[in-house]
Amino acid sequence: MNKKPELLSPAGSFESMVAAINAGCDAVYVGGKQFSARAYASNFDTEELIEAINYCHLRGVKIYITVNTLFKDKEIDKLLEYINIIYGAGVDAIIVQDYGISKLIKETFNDLEIHASTQMTIHNLNGVKYLTELGFKRVVLSRELSLDEIEYITNNIDTEIECFVHGALCYSYSGQCLMSSILGGRSGNRGRCAGTCRLPYSLYEEKNRLNLSNGKYLLSPKDICTIRLLPDLMKAGITSFKIEGRMKSPEYVASVTSIYRKYIDRYLCNKEKYKVDKEDEKKLLEIYNRGGFSEGYYKSRLNMMSMIKPNNQGVYIGEIINVNKKNKTIKIKLNNMVNKGDKLEIWTSNEQFHCVSIKNDSNEKVITLRDYNSNIMVGNSVYRIKNKKAYNEINDNTIKINKKLKVKATIKARINTPISLELTYNDYYVKETGCVIERAKNQSVSIDRIIKQLKKTGEYPFEFDFTYIDIDDDIFIPISEINKIRRNAIEKLTNSILMKYSKKLIEINRHKIIEPNKLTNEANVNILIRNLDQLEVIKYFNVKNVYVESELVELEDIKKMIDLCKKHYTSIFIALPRIFDYDIQKKYLPKLDKIKKLDIDGYLIRTYGEMYLLQDTERKIVIDYNMNIINNETIDAWREKASIITLSPELHYKDISGLETNDTEIMIYGYLPLMVSKQCVVNNSSNNKNLCYNNKKYYLKDRYGKKFFIDRRCTDCINVIYNSSPLILLDQLNKVNNLGISNLRLEFTNENKDYVYKIIKLLYSILYNVNEYDTKDIIGILDIDEFNRGHFLRGIE
Repeated sequence: MNKKPELLSPAGSFESMVAAINAGCDAVYVGGKQFSARAYASNFDTEELIEAINYCHLRGVKIYITVNTLFKDKEIDKLLEYINIIYGAGVDAIIVQDYGISKLIKETFNDLEIHASTQMTIHNLNGVKYLTELGFKRVVLSRELSLDEIEYITNNIDTEIECFVHGALCYSYSGQCLMSSILGGRSGNRGRCAGTCRLPYSLYEEKNRLNLSNGKYLLSPKDICTIRLLPDLMKAGITSFKIEGRMKSPEYVASVTSIYRKYIDRYLCNKEKYKVDKEDEKKLLEIYNRGGFSEGYYKSRLNMMSMIKPNNQGVYIGEIINVNKKNKTIKIKLNNMVNKGDKLEIWTSNEQFHCVSIKNDSNEKVITLRDYNSNIMVGNSVYRIKNKKAYNEINDNTIKINKKLKVKATIKARINTPISLELTYNDYYVKETGCVIERAKNQSVSIDRIIKQLKKTGEYPFEFDFTYIDIDDDIFIPISEINKIRRNAIEKLTNSILMKYSKKLIEINRHKIIEPNKLTNEANVNILIRNLDQLEVIKYFNVKNVYVESELVELEDIKKMIDLCKKHYTSIFIALPRIFDYDIQKKYLPKLDKIKKLDIDGYLIRTYGEMYLLQDTERKIVIDYNMNIINNETIDAWREKASIITLSPELHYKDISGLETNDTEIMIYGYLPLMVSKQCVVNNSSNNKNLCYNNKKYYLKDRYGKKFFIDRRCTDCINVIYNSSPLILLDQLNKVNNLGISNLRLEFTNENKDYVYKIIKLLYSILYNVNEYDTKDIIGILDIDEFNRGHFLRGIE
């Protein structure tokens, strides 16, 4: 497939949007000051959004507005008001993450195009099919897909597919990361990611710290750059090539957009002779890179990490050849000239980065700077992280230009008839007439003067191309009349274009009645397990539902689990994989076909693709918390299909109190999975594949000494990083009961059967008011250093 793809550029500010359009994008994506997954970008207020929509449409550029976060119940009415305004202004599409909100938007604004954010973690054909049936026009795929997987999707469905081609890459699958939220209180699902994957970590094998030579930023991926892969990406049938970077500068947006525009067009003009110029690759590196680029997951998953430095590395420009402690000077031998305003970074031996600014232009091979620092030594490498000259060129040649669209114009100015100006742009046609033309009594107005005056279109995005001129000689017309007819014609054309997009505002009557929650005296106790030993507990305690991590349990053991559950009148559910990509499906689906024939009660669903796969099942469905459920709209949407809906661990108990919690579930014990990734921390850090399949346990340790267990699924090359301490709400059960939640979940990972017994015994002791326990009691009984309560008592912004 070789259709011309859309080039979609980021715009975190109005200036960045102008830069993207001037650089040649086909569409931009922007966010408002509310409801956007880049809360720390400049973003647009509502008036600016309307102006932005009009600005784009007058220039033939589409604009997509992000509402790609999760929404609390109290925000939904304001969200609908906000969408109504941009809907009326003619936004081309909105980008959505929240499942329930997407259904509400489609019901309220049935002709508004919606795109599925990458935060929905769509990574297979079934996921795309599921969202297509809900009314999504486009799906932004997870960045972790290969070219073959993408091509398989585009060959089997007509839904538009959007993929990232350049920019920052998260360590975790988007939409499956709780690390910033749980550790720092800043939720990526609410647009406030703190970038915890860009922080330093050390790696432990059991209790032993490993000596690593690759760096300490073990979770920091390089940015992706696919300029060499553009032919393959086009053949894969991708609809839209997306550049990441709403937090980046206008110069970044302009530079990256212009280069991708150039190479998309180059390939379409001459497919056989496609070649990337080294100078353009250098420009991309200079504008921003983290230790070079990778091509993402499109071809492989190798060499994708930037573990030495987590932010802009710039380009190598020289080395320190002299350090004069007495004079406080350093000398740098350069391999390229430097310019006034450049920023250089000196890489010292103790992994410190000393930044210096250049005060004057220089084409000398050796420069002396008065920027002495005791850490700087002879031989230290020097990188340029900002090229001021390049920035100036981008501003002068792209950002500051007033890009014009050619409009065909005809002018008639005949004596004794009204002057008329006709404008044609694509399918738009307008005609404006003015005063009656008189013969000149004194000085006439020349044809050249009339045409010159008409061409003064100022800030309007139009440039007149006169295809027909019929003007009598020896005529007079006031310059003010020429200006007036030009102005009126342009305004008519402008209004004609914008009218095509504008829509009548919707009358929104959302009166959602929240049923009071029933107080729960005896909530169901449910457990998630990953081995047969952990299931032994049901012999001693009443457990309503068991969820089995079926990826990690052999089929024969699953059969034994079913027998044990039936013996003790416990329902058994098969927990499906957190990630269900093509490789995992090949291995898992034959196993699932066998499981379907067994006497199970239902499935724990973790992806939209799994929901599509099992939508016709007569067995029960439980929706897991990684589906990010925080409002009543999403609860209602899933209630049509599921018997139990597990709430997000990001909810504060006060937020839960406003939800219809009948048939919902919350996690009250367990180590939360903070990240799910296709990158292997152990292999990347050690360069030792022999470590992959051993049975040892590995941990990350952060700056505060917290250790995070790495659950390595080596056969699938999936890493799940768990929190350093367990979430425990056992001392909060009174609050939980008052919320009307009918299901309490305990999740077990590495706990042995004795520990599982201890925890459930403690739970029932509290449930039946045998004893009261405070924090110290729980720490003592469970023999742990600390525990956390997730967001149950603190919540997220």
